[in-house]
Amino acid sequence: SNTSGTESKRILDQEVWSMVRTSYDTIALTTGKDWYEYKLGDGQVKRIGGAPVNQRTKVYTNNSAGPQSLWIDQRDGKGVLLSYDVGSKTEKILVSQSGLVYPVRWLNNTTAVYRINTDTESADYVVSLNGGDPRKIVDVTNTSGVDKWYYY
Repeated sequence: SNTSGTESKRILDQEVWSMVRTSYDTIALTTGKDWYEYKLGDGQVKRIGGAPVNQRTKVYTNNSAGPQSLWIDQRDGKGVLLSYDVGSKTEKILVSQSGLVYPVRWLNNTTAVYRINTDTESADYVVSLNGGDPRKIVDVTNTSGVDKWYYY
C-alpha cells in the first residue's frame, strides 16, 4: 500500500499469470481462465467478465511534485503524449506526433522530454505543460523504453 513496501498485503489468493495497468489507479489481473480488477484504495479484488479490451499496459511517469503524470497512447496511427492530473483525474493531450514513443521524463514540474523514432528521425523533444510548441533537443540512438521491459 506504500512505496516503501512496509504495508504490503495479499490482494488475491491465487497465482497471477499476468497484470495489465489499465488506468492510473487500476490493474487487471489474470489467473489464466479468470480476470480480476484491483482499484488502488478499494482493498479488494473484483472478478470481471473478461480481459480488458486494450491489453497494453499504461506506463505512468509522475513529476516530483506529484500531481501530474505522463503517459503515451497510440491514437489514429500517432503517438500521443498525455498529462494526467492525479487530483482531478483528468487528461490533457500535450503532443500528437508520428513516431512518439517512450521514454518520457520530467525536467521539472511543468516540462517534459519525449522521444520521436521514425524511419527518418530519432530525437528527443521538450514540451511545456503551460503551452507552446515542442522543441527538438538532440538526435539520439533509439533504445527500448520501460514499456518494453519484461519482468520475471
